[in-house]
Amino acid sequence: MNAVCVQCGAAKDVPLARCGSCGLLPEGGDRMRSMCASRRMVDAETLATLQRRIRDGQTLDPSPALRARAAALLEAPDATPRAEVLRPGALLVLATASLLVTPLLAWAAWFRWRVRADRRATQALRIALYTSAASTGAWLAWVRAS
Repeated sequence: MNAVCVQCGAAKDVPLARCGSCGLLPEGGDRMRSMCASRRMVDAETLATLQRRIRDGQTLDPSPALRARAAALLEAPDATPRAEVLRPGALLVLATASLLVTPLLAWAAWFRWRVRADRRATQALRIALYTSAASTGAWLAWVRAS
C-alpha cells in the first residue's frame, strides 16, 4: 500500500489517483490531504493507522509541518497529474487494431491507464465500448446468417 484514500480509507497505489472503491479524484484540498496519506510523507505503520482512522469516520487533519511538506511536493513539476491524451493517429491505430484484431486491445489500454488522472483512459474506454459493440453486432449477424 503506497497511499490511502482520504474519503473511504481504501488502499491506493498513487496518492493523486482516483480511488477504486469510492471514486474520489483528489482535487482542491483533497490533493494535499491525499499526499499526506501516502508513503512519500509517512511510514507504513503511520499509513496503516491513518487508514484505520479514516475507515472509522475520522477526517484526516495533517499537522502544519506535514501540510508544508505536501505543498512543496505538489508544487514540484512531476507531482501534477498529466493531462495526456492520445493523438488522433494513436486513436486511429488503437481503434483499427481493436476492430480488426480484438477489442481486448482497447480494454487492455483502458486497464493500464484507468488509475491515472488523464484522458487516455476515457479515450481507450470509448474505443473499447464501440469496438466491442461493433464486434458483437458483426458476430450476431454472422450467427443469424448461418
